[in-house]
Amino acid sequence: MVFIDRIHLSKLILKIKIIALGSIASSDDALALKVIDKLRSVNLPSGVELIEADRNPYRLLSEIEGCDKLIVIDAIRAGAPPGTIHKLGLDSIEPSRSITLHRMNTATLIKLALTLASEKPKDIVIIGLEPYTVDPGENLSPRIEGGIDKLVEEVLREINRGKRLNPSPISTT
Repeated sequence: MVFIDRIHLSKLILKIKIIALGSIASSDDALALKVIDKLRSVNLPSGVELIEADRNPYRLLSEIEGCDKLIVIDAIRAGAPPGTIHKLGLDSIEPSRSITLHRMNTATLIKLALTLASEKPKDIVIIGLEPYTVDPGENLSPRIEGGIDKLVEEVLREINRGKRLNPSPISTT
């Protein structure tokens, strides 16, 4: 189990947004939403915000602004065995060749939102699992369901890494 270093984090007010992308109607594409559900039961440091978002770049735009660190959780197809954990920087993912919102990959979606954003996060990381299927369905496949706790642990580690950033000034308004 990864524990949050609260003493160190309490000296800095970091604004960390964790955004879950996915659809509850598409089997393993809902994995990020399950991770957010589990994170809600963890006593996270102040300054950490959990957000469920869809793949609309305009909605994502309003969510990515105003934070020091952005952690995006999603199902990531990279050709690895299902259940493989991926942790990627924004520049390590090839952009989508598709121009439709329904076929845009996570990196392209975030880059589109960042292009329009007035306040950009200092650090962006994408964390996810290789899905088994994203076909219509309400349940995660067993291998993906079994990897959710490991993905939660990876997100908690990334929150701890966020404490190295210089925080945004505390707003008094």
